[in-house]
Amino acid sequence: MQEKQNPFLWQRKVRVLSPAKINLYLNVTGRYKNGFHRIESIVNRINLFDEIVIKAIPERKVFFFCDREELNNEDNLCVKAAMLMMKRYQLKCGFNILLKKNIPIGGGMGGGSSNGAFTLLGIDKLLKLNLSFRKLTRIGEMLGSDVNFFLSRCKWAYVKGRGEKVIPLDIRVKFKYLLVYPNVGISTARVYKNTKVGLTKFINNVNILIHALKRQDYLLVEKTSFNGLEKSAITLCRKLKDIKTSFRKEGFFCQMTGSGSTFFMLLDKSLETKKKVNALVRRMQDRGFWTFIAQTY
Repeated sequence: MQEKQNPFLWQRKVRVLSPAKINLYLNVTGRYKNGFHRIESIVNRINLFDEIVIKAIPERKVFFFCDREELNNEDNLCVKAAMLMMKRYQLKCGFNILLKKNIPIGGGMGGGSSNGAFTLLGIDKLLKLNLSFRKLTRIGEMLGSDVNFFLSRCKWAYVKGRGEKVIPLDIRVKFKYLLVYPNVGISTARVYKNTKVGLTKFINNVNILIHALKRQDYLLVEKTSFNGLEKSAITLCRKLKDIKTSFRKEGFFCQMTGSGSTFFMLLDKSLETKKKVNALVRRMQDRGFWTFIAQTY
């Protein structure tokens, strides 16, 4: 598929919002022969966004700029996504890509994967390629485990395999969360390497959790939520244990998302909870931690 030379093409640009996600359930069930881990997870897309602006250029190159200096390199998934699109569909143009980061780096909220996914979607929209979801996910699988979840554009999903197999969930309620990030990223590879696969005695509560989410049963959601990577991450980063302890002292549920290092808690609508949360947020911010109130998007 080749993009026709269009005199108006170089005047076009698209702006896309690239959302984050949290894992309410994440279990590591095994390991593939190639070293990748087999997981199962319940994922919720939330209203925390990076911003991506993509412009077509005559040169068959990708020029990338991010407001976070450490991401200005060819390993960024925005660059990789654009290069794969150019190669697979023999595009005659290149791209200028600008990325403004709001999702914490190394926070376990899928920011990089989301950026890769929405670069694919942005290029598809910009060039009016009208690629099918199946074609996009074939490229998504090459980019990263969470990419296909973001390509699905669903609010809730059950994912499995390496994370590339996405099953949308019919959950229509919106949940609200307090997110706390200690401004310290953790290597995903290190967290997985430090995780003992298959030794957890946690009972698979996926179906019960899905039922609880549909009914908006906060207590049952908290009881059945689980992250098999949390113990590993806490042993690698002392600040994570401090955050969990602070939440527990206040009587709040607290769980890590992804491979860390962001923690989340569920927020109900009670006035008492709001007052306690406001006080907790102030204490976390005084310690230099990033906080954000998010909800299902």
